[in-house]
Amino acid sequence: MTRIIEIFILIGAVMLFVFVFLPRLTSENNRAAMTKTVFEIQQVLNEITMYHIRNGSFPKTKDTNQTDLILKNISTTYDQVSQRSSQRWDKCIYIKPLNSQNDKPARIYISKTDTKNKFCQNVQNSQMLQEWLKLSGDDNKTDDRYKNGVPLIDGKVF
Repeated sequence: MTRIIEIFILIGAVMLFVFVFLPRLTSENNRAAMTKTVFEIQQVLNEITMYHIRNGSFPKTKDTNQTDLILKNISTTYDQVSQRSSQRWDKCIYIKPLNSQNDKPARIYISKTDTKNKFCQNVQNSQMLQEWLKLSGDDNKTDDRYKNGVPLIDGKVF
């Protein structure tokens, strides 16, 4: 009889761990990944903003090595984030690759919809993102295209 009780206690302990403690650990990891992602996006937008302030325009692909650096950094961020959390990325900010190899993105799309997703709110409320949108002015227009049913603001073509 005591053996049966011990087995039930063991099963209960395993279920408690799987359904209570494990999801909490997983959500902490997701939160850390989201924070890192927002930071990466801010770094990229900061580079674009600084380029704009220094040169008075957004970089074109035919410009100097500095443009290549910006494109390379955006591309790296795109690869890292899309591998880590493509669903969140697509709903908030999406960098459309210039070609099929995904080596250089051509456009940045930013979701304009209100969202309850904490990651999206962090991205949309990012100070760097707001500054970048202000600096780019008319270059960020509402686009009729949709990705995953989310209206997007079309970023500047690089």
